[in-house]
Amino acid sequence: MTKTINIECGLKEFFDEQTKLQEALGQPLGEGEAALKECVLAAQVELVEVLNEVNWKPWKKSKKVVNKELLVTELVDVFQFLVNGCIAMDIKEEDLMQAYAEKLKINYQRIEENY
Repeated sequence: MTKTINIECGLKEFFDEQTKLQEALGQPLGEGEAALKECVLAAQVELVEVLNEVNWKPWKKSKKVVNKELLVTELVDVFQFLVNGCIAMDIKEEDLMQAYAEKLKINYQRIEENY
């Protein structure tokens, strides 16, 4: 089964698609805090895979060419598990956007105050 997905979607659409995907998979991560734990663990593993795609070892003399396509794929994996964790805890995209806007304001205030 091939599914056509609008790749020009926003955060709400991403949340909606992840919800549909988890339903299609039969909710393998569970619900609530147990699912959040699974998502955090999975995101941590995916973050390590992100590091494996870049030159993160400052002591290493030889540098590899970063494969941007693989890097983006690993970052998407991280994002999917983070969104799954939000869904498991009933955190909506609006909640994230509001918290992001508030944090952004704080960060710019810190810049102004030479924090």
